[in-house]
Amino acid sequence: MASTHACLIQASRFLLRQPLVLQRLPGMLRMGSTMPQSVTLNVVTPEDSVVSVSAVPGEFIMQALERADLSDFWDGGACGGSCSCSTCRIILTDELYAKVPEPEENEIDMLESAAAQEESPEEQEDFLKNARLACQVEVTSEMDGARLVLPEDTRNMLEVPLWMRER
Repeated sequence: MASTHACLIQASRFLLRQPLVLQRLPGMLRMGSTMPQSVTLNVVTPEDSVVSVSAVPGEFIMQALERADLSDFWDGGACGGSCSCSTCRIILTDELYAKVPEPEENEIDMLESAAAQEESPEEQEDFLKNARLACQVEVTSEMDGARLVLPEDTRNMLEVPLWMRER
């Protein structure tokens, strides 16, 4: 019994040293404290159909999209939500973009690296307009009924060598 307890303590300490766990810990704690009301996100697919996705305030948009099983339209989350691949890029409406906190530097860097793969400055600008990574945007109750768009193309920056990420 004592060795099991020691193993659990050691595993907990290991997990708390992981950046992804620390990044998501506040949301997970809020989710566990009370039963949050779910909200509906209206997701526009690349085929222009709209899918209603149920999301829980405190979770990340990527978690809601994964749970909704949109694999026919979306292949996001290659990095498991660690902000290192850009496959979960989504496009927010102007209204929704104004409601979410500004992206952190690591998210901006990842989006800019993915945009750099575009041919022209105009295409790069279009790629970045209202773009966010679903693994970095936390769902809030104010998002109920909001629209977001799944882009036709994604860039998996895990597959691009570091030396090629910046032009």
